[in-house]
Amino acid sequence: MQDEIKLVGPNARIIAVGRQVSRFLLNRGDFGRLFDVTHYSSLAGAARSAGIRRHEAEFESFKDSVSKEDLTATAQHFLASARVPQEIRKETLEQLEKFQLTYSRQKLMFIYKLAFEKIRSD
Repeated sequence: MQDEIKLVGPNARIIAVGRQVSRFLLNRGDFGRLFDVTHYSSLAGAARSAGIRRHEAEFESFKDSVSKEDLTATAQHFLASARVPQEIRKETLEQLEKFQLTYSRQKLMFIYKLAFEKIRSD
């Protein structure tokens, strides 16, 4: 992984998904600007609730501002602009059709929003 970090440069932001990954990387060396975000597993429900603590009013506004249609449109745009192969694009969008934008997933989206805003500002 050190080779990959050299490729993107010493100022690259490294994002570990979940605390276990973050701890693993910290134990393996100096990864410079290492950030961790909550794991997306449904088993991380307690972390989702903790993540919105002290941001409840902001979360309430946020959750009312996003919809499954927004998510689908964003995914379509991203997949096209990233030139993802058509077969993978189709498969991803079919999975998204089955997807339910639950309260817990809205929490996760909000937590990611806060995390990436912080990462961007550092």
